[in-house]
Amino acid sequence: MLDRYGIDKTAWLGTSMGGLIGMRMASGPLAARLSALVINDIGPEIPQEAIDRILSYAGTSPEFRTVTEAEVWFRSAYLPFGPAADRFWRRMARSSVRRRDNGMFTLHYDPRITIQFTASAEELTTWDRWERISLPVHVIRGAQSDLLTAEIAERMRQSGPRPQVTEMADCGHAPSLSRPEDIAMVRQVLSDLGA
Repeated sequence: MLDRYGIDKTAWLGTSMGGLIGMRMASGPLAARLSALVINDIGPEIPQEAIDRILSYAGTSPEFRTVTEAEVWFRSAYLPFGPAADRFWRRMARSSVRRRDNGMFTLHYDPRITIQFTASAEELTTWDRWERISLPVHVIRGAQSDLLTAEIAERMRQSGPRPQVTEMADCGHAPSLSRPEDIAMVRQVLSDLGA
């Protein structure tokens, strides 16, 4: 992706799977392409209970008659994202559904995304990679997150790149980072990391 867009080096902010990708890049031969890494609510270990919760909704393809109906579903399924403006949820719904041949709307992602939890189970615990990361890192954690537990976040803080951890009190997995104060915080984190 970086090559496609002609980006030699960049700061990477990754939420959930994007954070896993960022950690993999930062711990291997692509580390030189990153100036900093901001990880939003994921760590080098994923608890089984969180995987089970994700599998309960991400592996299905619900159908909706309208985008408004889809928005209601998103607000419920992604409640752990924390508080967000109505425009966030409207945009989420509009950009996250597609129309099927039968005229109904469904989620616009491949439900096979969940195969990562069974086909590559060894990738769900990667503390060895975490220890190899040497670039500036910051971790954001939803206080009620079941994916990045307080224990895992604390272990991250004390090992590898020893990042600062910002906890979002009103979120689970994963903070949407969509409110003005969240955006200001991310900008400050990137500035502090020298990105």
